[in-house]
Amino acid sequence: MPEFARRSARFLEQLPYSEELVRVFVSIGWAEGNDGNMEATEHWYALLERKAKANHDLNALIIGRTFYLGEFPEGAAIRFESFYLQQKNERAARK
Repeated sequence: MPEFARRSARFLEQLPYSEELVRVFVSIGWAEGNDGNMEATEHWYALLERKAKANHDLNALIIGRTFYLGEFPEGAAIRFESFYLQQKNERAARK
C-alpha cells in the first residue's frame, strides 16, 4: 500500500464522518485490494458504509458500494440490486 494511504489509515477511523473523507475511505480500500488484502478492503468499505448510513449520506453509500463491487465482481449485479432495494425500502419506511 502506498505510504500516503498507510499514514491516512492510521487515524481515519478516529475522525468524525464528513463527505470529504469518502474518497479517502475508497482510496484506502482500493489500495488494500491492490495489495491483495481483501479482508482489509472489506473492512474499509464496511466502515464507510456504517458511517455513511449513520449520517444518512446516500451518495457515499452508492460511491462506496460501486467501488466495493469493483473489488468483488462475482455476484455484483445481485448484491447491487439487493442494496438498491434495501435503500428504497428504508426511504419508503421513513415517509
